[in-house]
Amino acid sequence: MLESVRAAFGACPRPVHFFSGCQDDEEWADHDQMLRSHTVHTIGLAELGNPGWDPICSADTAGYLYYMPALARVLLGDGGENYLTQFLFHLNRERVAAFTDEQRAAVARLLEYVRDTRGEAVEFDRAELAERIGTLGAQVAERGVEPDRRPTSS
Repeated sequence: MLESVRAAFGACPRPVHFFSGCQDDEEWADHDQMLRSHTVHTIGLAELGNPGWDPICSADTAGYLYYMPALARVLLGDGGENYLTQFLFHLNRERVAAFTDEQRAAVARLLEYVRDTRGEAVEFDRAELAERIGTLGAQVAERGVEPDRRPTSS
């Protein structure tokens, strides 16, 4: 599961800065510094798991795309169902609009996997999860690419 997300987003370049036009905002400057001090391989739940101090919330789309494999890793790993709400919140229309077809399909499969394997742990986010899967799948289908619905293993 993670490998398909890594493959889809792996070519996304690492931005020099993760927030544009916010040099005067101290919180955003702190978030930018934290994101610049990590890589897609080193960032984890400790840096991403606090909804009240989450650097991905306001990161530029390029930074979000760069960090997507890490977000998926946290979701499937030590973040578990507690990170699902944040993951879905970050998956907004502006960011999804920047996805390629391959990226949309990979994230749709990731969310389907979470829905199908987490059972009651996703109950709180079930409606939003279904909406995001539907949006991703519809956008892929509109472009003529069907999401891969085959069972996958992580």
